[in-house]
Amino acid sequence: MSLFITVSGPQSSGKSTVFKYLKGRYTKHGIKFISEINPYEFKKSDHPRYLSTHGIQETLTKMTLASLKKITSKINHIMETSPMQIVYVEKYEGLKKANLYFKKYIEIVKKLDPILIFIDTKPDISFRRRKQIYIARIKKHNLQDKQKQLLNEYKNKIFDLYPLWDKWLEKFPYKKIIVKNSYKSEDKFINEIDRIIQSLLLPKSRK
Repeated sequence: MSLFITVSGPQSSGKSTVFKYLKGRYTKHGIKFISEINPYEFKKSDHPRYLSTHGIQETLTKMTLASLKKITSKINHIMETSPMQIVYVEKYEGLKKANLYFKKYIEIVKKLDPILIFIDTKPDISFRRRKQIYIARIKKHNLQDKQKQLLNEYKNKIFDLYPLWDKWLEKFPYKKIIVKNSYKSEDKFINEIDRIIQSLLLPKSRK
C-alpha cells in the first residue's frame, strides 16, 4: 500500500514552504501532490472582509473531500492541510459540522495509510511572520485607516485557532509526526522535513 501524507500546521508554520519544496524535490519519485484549497483563491480576493471566512469553510471542505475520494492507493500522495482543515470548520461553521466532516475525512483516508506531519508553530511567532503580509493586504485595499483594528483581528484569529489545532491533532487517529518550527532557521527546518520524507517514502519506492 502507498502512503498518504498530510503536511499541516497553523498559519505561517512553514507548511506552504515545505509543500513547495517537496513538490520540487520529489515529483519525479512517483509522488502526487495535492495543494490546499485556499479561501482567498476560492473567492478570487484577499480582501480583509474574508478574514472570518464564515460560509466558505464548509464549501472548501466539501471540495477537499471530493478531491480525497479520487485518490488511488496505487501511488504515494502528499497533501497540504487535508483533514486538519477541520480546525477552520469548527471555528467558522461550528463543532457539530466539524465533527460531521472530520468523520467523513477519516473514513476516506483510513484506506490510504495516512500519516500526518504537523508543523507546530506558536501563535505569537505565526503573527510575527505574517504581519507584513497583513499590512500589505490592508494597504492594497486602501484600508490603512482601519489598520490597527484589522491587525488585531488577524492576530486574534491566529491565537483563537491555536488551541483548535492542538485539539484536532490529538483526535487524529493515525500516525503523527510533530515538527516544531517556532525558532529554527528555514534551512534547518526544511532539512528536518526532508529527512522525515526520505525515511517514509524512499525505502518504499525502492521495493
